Amino acid sequence: MKRILFPIGEREMLATQGRLMYLPERIASPDVTVDIITYSNEVFEKTGNFWKNNNNINVVLSDPNPLVIPADFRDNLVKIFIPQIKDILIPDTDLSLWKVAAFDDFRGHISSFTFPDLKGDYDLMLLPFPSFDEPPPDKSDAFYSTIIFLAKERGIPIVALQIYPVFNTPVLFVKIADYFIVKSEFERQYYEQRGIEKGKIFILNDIKDCYCLDTIEDVYKNLLFDEQIKKIELTSDELVVLIINHPRFRAQIKEILKLLGSLNTPKTVFFLKRGYHVRDLSEDQIINDLIREDLKRIKGRFFIAEDGSLVTLLMLSDLIISTSYIIPLQFASKYNKVAVVFNPLFPKTPSHNGVTFINNLNVLLEVISLCISAKKTDVSIGDILKKVRV
Repeated sequence: MKRILFPIGEREMLATQGRLMYLPERIASPDVTVDIITYSNEVFEKTGNFWKNNNNINVVLSDPNPLVIPADFRDNLVKIFIPQIKDILIPDTDLSLWKVAAFDDFRGHISSFTFPDLKGDYDLMLLPFPSFDEPPPDKSDAFYSTIIFLAKERGIPIVALQIYPVFNTPVLFVKIADYFIVKSEFERQYYEQRGIEKGKIFILNDIKDCYCLDTIEDVYKNLLFDEQIKKIELTSDELVVLIINHPRFRAQIKEILKLLGSLNTPKTVFFLKRGYHVRDLSEDQIINDLIREDLKRIKGRFFIAEDGSLVTLLMLSDLIISTSYIIPLQFASKYNKVAVVFNPLFPKTPSHNGVTFINNLNVLLEVISLCISAKKTDVSIGDILKKVRV
């Protein structure tokens, strides 16, 4: 059983609008336990209630221990501090740094409390990098300082999570992390330029994991955490395909399903209803009589979904296939989804607004194969932790 420590401060939780607490679920398993530890009662109550039914995630409240610091002890700390920086000058001046720091920034910020020792052993620690853009609250400052000190003392590898812009990462934190998880090539290059080995920096590109670390809210990406969808338990190794129904192009839809059925790759197919009737027949009746058997032969899971779930399914899918052009396909392409119109009856048409038009089944097979290959290049936080775990 592996144990991961995940300290979460109040500011980092607020910066991600609470999405940071979803990340442990992406890591936890019967073989991996995640301990969320926080100093904040609000974070403790929120995450504790959220994960109370998950046996692989524990939430721990770390209460501060007050320190009684005699005046002479504080003075002795200053006397130790000054010799350590006596030769450092403020750039472009002859003013020693200790003359402006020792009796103000240093002496005035000696913490009056600390936090208790860790209980048990951990294989690694996930550390959300704070920002120096605003001075941290005293509790947060002491909490992270204590947790980092304890991790270093015990030899627990520290894996940094990039939440804020890399420009705002405290220099000291760059030195203490053993590994870095970033969301872009630019961030990787930024840390490389500051002396971090390339092999210790990992680029996360899984849409759900990245959004957990994002400080900018996106109402459409919020749908990735839809409670009903979570019950389906989509896995990272399966291709998720959304097929949009059409009242007239049933033959083309059957071709699409037959092609998917010929592929042995793990897959989940969402078949979206459109809410139409053909004379006296409802859409459900037509699907049951003409489509359902083809869905059963796709060698994977399938779900028949209501029209109102379109946007949610778009966000979850890797590939969206329609037999006619509809505006949501254009929307899907903006979120790096592969959006396709497949219909052999249509003439050859160039791509438009990120939507690819296909009138040949072999070409559709090529596109699906590319989606499967691209899926294998997705990097989740779980993938990264498997590489750094000791």
